[in-house]
Amino acid sequence: MLHFIEKITLVAVIILLLLLGVRLFLVDFSGEAMEWGVSFDQNYAAYLGLDPKAVLQAALADLGADHLRLTIPWNDVEGERDVYDWSKIDWQLQEARKYNAEVILTLGRKLPRWPECYQPDWYNDLPAAEQRIELLQMISQSVERYQRYDNIIAWQVENEPTV
Repeated sequence: MLHFIEKITLVAVIILLLLLGVRLFLVDFSGEAMEWGVSFDQNYAAYLGLDPKAVLQAALADLGADHLRLTIPWNDVEGERDVYDWSKIDWQLQEARKYNAEVILTLGRKLPRWPECYQPDWYNDLPAAEQRIELLQMISQSVERYQRYDNIIAWQVENEPTV
């Protein structure tokens, strides 16, 4: 059976090995600067009592995020049926472009972060077939609007689409 001092020494050695392993995992031995990114959600920033514009600018300027995952909350851009307001998304993409950040643009009804579904209120009363048509129209409108942005490197359409 191990004595108290031996137990403390063993725990200390294990902790040191774990810390060394974490440190080695985080180091990029290629000599190139590490690239990293963040998921940004304007509504979540506001929910936390923060200014969404200031948060995104800080992530890009102060933290140096090279990659962003941005969301297009359907209920924000099409609060009224067939009336779109893209201003918040436009601004986010322009800020990302200023800092040469690559973007994964997430769109659809189901987006990352709780509560997950972000449909406009008017959508809820539609028959299921019409809901599908409206969703596809929103996705189509989004892609048509943003397909020319050269800093969008990928599209995430519907988070967990089969659930």
